[in-house]
Amino acid sequence: MNIKKIVKDWLGFWNSLNYGPKGAFAGFVIALGYFLVPWILKLLLVILIIAAVTLIGAGIGEIVGWLIKLLKKRK
Repeated sequence: MNIKKIVKDWLGFWNSLNYGPKGAFAGFVIALGYFLVPWILKLLLVILIIAAVTLIGAGIGEIVGWLIKLLKKRK
């Protein structure tokens, strides 16, 4: 993350207070985005990995269960 750019955006946010609520809100969203977007993306990546591992585990469990049923039927 570029510190100069973040500082510039924060300064832009404070300057935008002069332009009324719309400018202040836009500046706030931009500044918030720099801090939250990378964190949210990392969180989504972790959730995605957990979901994938869970699905793979469930699939392996189904296959193993199916194989055990087949082996029991053969006896």
